[in-house]
Amino acid sequence: PVLSPLSNKEWKPKKCRDMAQRPKSSYKKIRRPKGHTTDAIDTPDQDGRTTLINAVIGSCPSLVKSLIKKNCRLNVRDTEGKSALMYAARKGHKEVAQLLLEAKADCSLLDKNGENAFMQSQSSTIQLLIAKHTNASEAIIKDLDEKNQFALSCMEEANKHMHVAITSTLERTILESIDEAVRFYDVSLRYEPHDAKLIAMRGAARDFQRRLQIVCRPETDNSYKPPSTQRVEASKSHDNTTNVQTKLEHVSSEVRL
Repeated sequence: PVLSPLSNKEWKPKKCRDMAQRPKSSYKKIRRPKGHTTDAIDTPDQDGRTTLINAVIGSCPSLVKSLIKKNCRLNVRDTEGKSALMYAARKGHKEVAQLLLEAKADCSLLDKNGENAFMQSQSSTIQLLIAKHTNASEAIIKDLDEKNQFALSCMEEANKHMHVAITSTLERTILESIDEAVRFYDVSLRYEPHDAKLIAMRGAARDFQRRLQIVCRPETDNSYKPPSTQRVEASKSHDNTTNVQTKLEHVSSEVRL
């Protein structure tokens, strides 16, 4: 048998039918504009720091690079008057500072203390980068370049002595090499005080030196004695001398009798 349709009306779900019966709203749908929006990126926090400044403080070169590509504001300063380049120079983040300088960040900005990024930096490498981008005099660039090369040569010498201390089998050679390595690391840290890699290497060398002093020095050097043992031996020698003197006096008195 052929079934006839119950009605000729088009069927719709109840939800759709109810939505169609609702009155249209007067509010228009807000659409996000195409392209990158820098308003959210450049919005500061309670300390006045933007996303770029926080990325520089956290030493995230990849994030800094992506923010620069999105045309973020490079010269925003926080409540202390410090910009992203100032934080990079102050904390010794070389790669981040180079990215900001290549993006033409302003080097002449001053904070509340009247210091710019060059004055806040303690790294000879970052000072050299800033001097080159600000077209400083040749004498200043030459002086900074010599300091940078000297720091690099000290670090290379320290690495060589560290390699000798690890690979050698002679105790005296190991002790002398580790002492030289620590000395060269200390000198190079005067020019790069915030270099995380250099600080870690100096810490490892000092820990190695401390362990060697405990293990090797008392065995190889017979003259090495801790201060506590020296005091005990001195008291023992003093007691021995007093005992000898009393015995001599007793013997001399017996001879007289």
